[in-house]
Amino acid sequence: MNNKFDNKKEKKTHTLKRLWRYYSVEKVKFFLVIFLIIIGVAANIGGTYLLPKVLSNVVFSVNPSIKAQLFYPIEWGLSKEGAIWVGFSLVTILYIIYSVALFFSNIILVKISQDVGYRVRKDAFDKIQNVPLSFLDTKSNGDLTSRLTNDIDVMVTLMSQNSMQIFQSVISMMGVLIAIFIISPIISLILIGSLLLLYSVVIVLIKKAQPFFKSQQIAMGQINGISEEYISGYKVVSAFRYENKSIEMFSKVSNELAHSSKTAENIGRTIFPYNGFISNMILVLVSLVCVVFIIYEVPFGGVFGNPEPYEAFQIVLTFIMFARQFTTPITTIMSIMNQIQLGVVGISRAFEIIDAESESDSESNEELILNSTSVEFENIVFSYDKMNPNKKILKDVSFKAKPGTMNAIVGPTGSGKTTIISLLTRFYDLDSGRILIDRKDISKYKRSEVRKNITIVLQDSFLFSKSIKENIRYGKLDATDEEIINAAKAANAWHFIQQLPDGIDTVIDQEKSGISEGQKQLISIARAFLSDAKIIILDEATSYVDTKTEKEIQQAMSRLMKSRTSFVIAHRLSTIKDADNIIVLKDGKKIEEGNHKKLMKKKGFYYNLSNSVSEE
Repeated sequence: MNNKFDNKKEKKTHTLKRLWRYYSVEKVKFFLVIFLIIIGVAANIGGTYLLPKVLSNVVFSVNPSIKAQLFYPIEWGLSKEGAIWVGFSLVTILYIIYSVALFFSNIILVKISQDVGYRVRKDAFDKIQNVPLSFLDTKSNGDLTSRLTNDIDVMVTLMSQNSMQIFQSVISMMGVLIAIFIISPIISLILIGSLLLLYSVVIVLIKKAQPFFKSQQIAMGQINGISEEYISGYKVVSAFRYENKSIEMFSKVSNELAHSSKTAENIGRTIFPYNGFISNMILVLVSLVCVVFIIYEVPFGGVFGNPEPYEAFQIVLTFIMFARQFTTPITTIMSIMNQIQLGVVGISRAFEIIDAESESDSESNEELILNSTSVEFENIVFSYDKMNPNKKILKDVSFKAKPGTMNAIVGPTGSGKTTIISLLTRFYDLDSGRILIDRKDISKYKRSEVRKNITIVLQDSFLFSKSIKENIRYGKLDATDEEIINAAKAANAWHFIQQLPDGIDTVIDQEKSGISEGQKQLISIARAFLSDAKIIILDEATSYVDTKTEKEIQQAMSRLMKSRTSFVIAHRLSTIKDADNIIVLKDGKKIEEGNHKKLMKKKGFYYNLSNSVSEE
């Protein structure tokens, strides 16, 4: 139990240190904020210390019977009335300095916090671009989005809005503590001891609330994930009458969020009135102690020593004001403890992304220059779960693709077809074996060097929410408009692009653009044409289209694959009958290889698969 608590405490400390490293980039501005807060707090304490003396002057000047001449804290050679007006003016100036200093420190701190939020978000997003797919496979899109947005925003809000209160409160407590120790060390110790005793209950409540704040952030990420899935897939939900089940699942996660939030908030709300109770009790306690000391002539120590009876008014008033200034910062910190814990949890979740292991890569800077586009798979063994050696996806798979040939990969679902492609593009690393391009082991080169020689047309024709021109330009970022148009023409996409209201400048909207799945696929093929890579991968590229569009896509693909080494994954065997080589996979093993005619003569697994498809 203690180890678990120590680990949590260590993790929180580590998170705060990490956050400080981001702030240290702006340390000049940060220390300027601290300096301004110190100036403001010092002015506030000075005004608080001076005000009772000015009020004493007023009281004693009105009542001449009191020995006022023995008690003039501020005179400066002035008359009684002059000293009073100068005192009030000085107090006013000090309070103005306090307000101005905090105003400017707050402006600077907001800018620093927003800059820090930008850098944390950028670092997290940059890391997502460099993590292995195995990391992304274990996280939902909604959870990752929540970490990049909600979690970091909570931290930015905490630092830009609440950190000012925290810094001011801490510095104020330190300044007031010094002031009251100078006035009376004895009463100061009584005050601090009482606070520690009363606030021990608050510390227990804060520790109890922390797990619920973490659960709250996790549930928020789950809600984002579920919302994204069911909103984007609403057609499937409706078609399969899944509405009630989706509502049930959303309600379950939403209820978990509500429970965690309610528990955490209730504990936080409990702290707030308790803080008020503590503050009032401290005022009562300090007043009673001061009165008892005065009645029984107990020495105060400090600057007052053993005060005269006529000084009682000033002493009690000074301590009451300082006691209020000492408890108010504590109350402020406790009241925003909910936000503090949410901020720490949120930024720690963002740091988990930043700390994720980057995709391993070769240290070689050698350029992968291809003279031939032969591709060889030698004794490939691969599993997604490295901890379970019995769950091999590919088991000693070997084959060779000759330069300029079309190579089809077929097999039942789960046989390893897509995995072959993922390994060729180095989305994952092998357990054992080698993949050679032009007799060169691709593991010896950087992933970017391998991927620049390969282009992919995926089953899901993903397009960005940009213009058609910009989507095609992803294939070659420095392409001219003429090159983009030629690529669109080669992909059989130009004829429908011209018919759109904005032509090639039409912005893609996944739901409202009016562009069909087949047309999106043609745009993807245009992007592949523009890249001019020497190795082409077509992953189920005609799965979601009608017969007419399929023919257009096949024509475009034929032109794309011409003189290039290509790999085609297809359930429709009609699209691969002309393949130069067909690799047949089953249960992670290569069981057959050859062209269509050869495999049909063999009357093996491919023969049965082809006939079953024909019967359908």
